[in-house]
Amino acid sequence: MLLVAVMVALLPVIGFLPDCLWFLAAYGFLLGERRWGRLMFRSPAATAVLYVVFQCGLGLALPQGMGLFLKLSLLFQI
Repeated sequence: MLLVAVMVALLPVIGFLPDCLWFLAAYGFLLGERRWGRLMFRSPAATAVLYVVFQCGLGLALPQGMGLFLKLSLLFQI
């Protein structure tokens, strides 16, 4: 529950992409995945799938963050 609250609080500040990456890795770790290789592969893969589905497929605007994180998000816009 705390993890979700932190994700929601950080979403407008750091944006969807970095927020989703760390959240999925942390949640996978909490669920018992201890192989870092899998966590580091699956988190970006799941984030990419979510981004493509919501941003490209459904045309929903995802939070882009502020400052440096905004510049990072702009690099990945399709």
